Amino acid sequence: MKCVLFDMDGVLVDSEPAYLLRLQRHMCHYGIKCAEEELQAFVGVTSLSAARTLVETYHLSLTAEEFWEEENRLYGNLYLDSPELSLFDGVKELLTLLAERKIKVGLVSSTSAKGILSVLDRFGLARYFDVIISREMVEHHKPSPEPYEKAARFLAAEAEDCVVVEDSPIGIAAGKAAGMTVVGVKASNMGQDTSGADVEVQNHEQVREALESLGWL
Repeated sequence: MKCVLFDMDGVLVDSEPAYLLRLQRHMCHYGIKCAEEELQAFVGVTSLSAARTLVETYHLSLTAEEFWEEENRLYGNLYLDSPELSLFDGVKELLTLLAERKIKVGLVSSTSAKGILSVLDRFGLARYFDVIISREMVEHHKPSPEPYEKAARFLAAEAEDCVVVEDSPIGIAAGKAAGMTVVGVKASNMGQDTSGADVEVQNHEQVREALESLGWL
C-alpha cells in the first residue's frame, strides 16, 4: 500500500515567514533584536522548543510556556488570525489527485493539534488525510523518526511504502531516519537546505512529477 506523508508548515501552507516575523517581534518586546538567519534554526521544531531555546539563550525571566502563551496573547493564533497565511499553489490539486488514485495520505507536523485543525478547517483540507500526527502524539519530535514511524503504523504501511514531503533539514532528517523516501520541496521563499532529500523540487507540480517518477502515481 503506497502512502504519501506531508509536513504542514512550509509544505502545505506558507506559514514560516509569518511565524519567524512573530518570533522576531516578540523578542523585540524584550528588547532583543534577532536576525532572521538566527531564527531560521527554529523552522521545523515545535514552538515550545523554540521558546525554550530563546528563553535559555537570552536568560529571559520567564518559562518557555509563559513565553509561548504571551506570544499568542499578543499576536493571536498564527493559523487562525494571520492574514499572511496562505495555501501553496497546487496543494489541493495534488491532494485531490492522490485521493482519486486511492493513495493513503498523512499529515505529520510538529505543530499542535489545535494549530493543525485550524489550518485544515481554514482551507478545507481535513477530508484529504487518512492520519494526522501532531506534536502531542509523540514523545520525540523531528528530527526523530518517531512521528513518521507512528503515521506509518496507523496506516499499516512499511517504510518502503511511504514517501515523505518535507521542506526543512530537520523534517528531511526525520523522514530519512524512518527509512522512507523523501521529497524536499522549496515552495517557500525561506531558502531551506533540502539537499538531504532523495529528490529536490521547487513546487507542488514538481512534487506530483516526482511521485510519478517514483511510481506512486
